[in-house]
Amino acid sequence: DRGSIAVTDPRANRVHTVSGIGLQGAASSLAGPWRIEGALVHEGTRYGLQLQTGRAGAEGPRVRLALEPADPPRVIEIEAEARAIDGRPTLVGQFRWREAGRPEAGEGAPRWRAEASGEARFDRLTLRDNRLSTGTAERTLAFSGTVDAAFGPPARLDGALVARSIDLDRVIGSANADRKDLPALVARLFESVPALANPGLDGRITLDVAAMTLGGDVARDLK
Repeated sequence: DRGSIAVTDPRANRVHTVSGIGLQGAASSLAGPWRIEGALVHEGTRYGLQLQTGRAGAEGPRVRLALEPADPPRVIEIEAEARAIDGRPTLVGQFRWREAGRPEAGEGAPRWRAEASGEARFDRLTLRDNRLSTGTAERTLAFSGTVDAAFGPPARLDGALVARSIDLDRVIGSANADRKDLPALVARLFESVPALANPGLDGRITLDVAAMTLGGDVARDLK
């Protein structure tokens, strides 16, 4: 059967609606472990869902959650422990993202992926030891850092990313570029990572690069 759930957030004056819910589940007892899979729709996007939990105990059950949004296609995976922190349900553990293939992008198109440890609750996501990379096997970019997203109000995203070296000549084909092209090329670099190009929140992301290759030259200590 298909169902829907509406959750009212009075602080943000918003109603979050999940519709088209079609889930199947099984459990050995009400305390778990549980296994649930199916699909749902949120804000017009269909999500495939798989959820597994351990048996509930004094410390809270272990949770494994996989979400697959259809547009844009990507996979979100969480392996965490469900806890109550300051009276709020919180997932504490590992968070992973990876971009799924898009037929129109071609087989060799760059894909982004990320992995981090952190905490997630209804109004905030805090990620530490974040490792973000994108590109093909021959043209890979790698960043590390932290991300903090507050879902408001006010909603805001703050991040600090660090890279030891970025070779723009290899990654986005800037071998014939001039240093004056750097702002446009950095913009293209961020556009290649959908999660950074359009995060859907106001905020600030800083990028520190120890060395960047552009047009055969190397620029150092860029911020």
